[in-house]
Amino acid sequence: MNIQEIIESATLQKATDIQFCSADNGVQVFFRMDDKLHAQDSYPQPAGQQACAAFFEANSTDKFDAAAFLDTNVSAHLPLPSGVIGIRLASAPVINGFVIVMRLLYEAGIGEHKAPPEYPICVEA
Repeated sequence: MNIQEIIESATLQKATDIQFCSADNGVQVFFRMDDKLHAQDSYPQPAGQQACAAFFEANSTDKFDAAAFLDTNVSAHLPLPSGVIGIRLASAPVINGFVIVMRLLYEAGIGEHKAPPEYPICVEA
């Protein structure tokens, strides 16, 4: 799983956030567009969970803990796609896994949505 490529794809589709929902069978990726979650790819365990944890730790000041609620900014050294000025990272434990939400912060007028989205929502695939 290449999370940088997932971020690029979400940006091209003007997604407002990316959700990584981990469960026993793997990690499902969703993009939020027009205030609805759209399933993207899924990745098997343990590779999916390890990639999410490694990205979180490499790009934030927090150590990833699947059993804890975390909220942080992505560090400045991550190359951001054109039009994206920042990324917020949040994680929360869920039954049999965790959810990581990446909120894409766009320049004014890019990727805007009409109403604030609900957080976090994971849908079993």
